[in-house]
Amino acid sequence: LSQDEVLALGLLTENWKPYEIWRDDFIHKASQMPISRGKKKGKKRCNGGLRSAMSRVVNSLDEKGLIEIERCNDFKAKNVRATRDTGALQQ
Repeated sequence: LSQDEVLALGLLTENWKPYEIWRDDFIHKASQMPISRGKKKGKKRCNGGLRSAMSRVVNSLDEKGLIEIERCNDFKAKNVRATRDTGALQQ
């Protein structure tokens, strides 16, 4: 798992959580972590880039079966949860 995937999983439990809250929590935590490689190593990540990163993380975790996505009646609303105990994955 990537560093972003581990962070995102760490913010979920097996209980449902609104996607928007999960995304905002991810952006808040990830913005405090410096970039670990490349030309911008050591610099802070911007919110726009983190929104894109979150989108990639959601797709990746969903493909790996580590999260479950529940689409609500409202077209844009959705809830997410971890599909199993991910505590071991975070270590």
